[in-house]
Amino acid sequence: MPLLREVAATHPISDDGIPLETVFFGGGTPLLVPLRLIAAVLDVLRGRFGLSACPEVSILMDLGTFNAVRLRELVGVGVNRVSLGVQAFQYDLLRTCGRAHSVEEVHEAVRIITACEGLQNWSMDLISSLPNQTPEMWEESLSCTVDAVGINHAMVWLWRMRVVSASCSSCACGRSWQLACQG
Repeated sequence: MPLLREVAATHPISDDGIPLETVFFGGGTPLLVPLRLIAAVLDVLRGRFGLSACPEVSILMDLGTFNAVRLRELVGVGVNRVSLGVQAFQYDLLRTCGRAHSVEEVHEAVRIITACEGLQNWSMDLISSLPNQTPEMWEESLSCTVDAVGINHAMVWLWRMRVVSASCSSCACGRSWQLACQG
């Protein structure tokens, strides 16, 4: 596996021998990675850099990519913290930011996480400043996050729209238009 070879070839920043205290699997949908690869990455990190006696091993979880069985399997290979990509607690806003999950699935995911033994902590990710998000919607999302059982951390990401200008090159009109896309 290229990732395992890359980790094995990486030189420590210092020679102090202090083991890693935190490992984070994130970006995209890391839960789609086979469990054996997550375990192998942790083994290679342990062998190359060392892991502290109680490292925080965290994984980003997108709703719809896990269930109680998968979460227990992750805990079994050493994951002890999850970051749940909720984004918002309103159906229309979830669609705005391209999420396939429902608000009901958020609540079910919270139930699965809080019932899982072996998780030391968990967090939620929210997105603020979504198009058509009212102050009341934002307040509702914050309240739902704060009220979640056992949560001890929340990340808030700012929605950013980027305007791209392009000119019509396939026609003689030479008109310009603007495309808005998530940046």
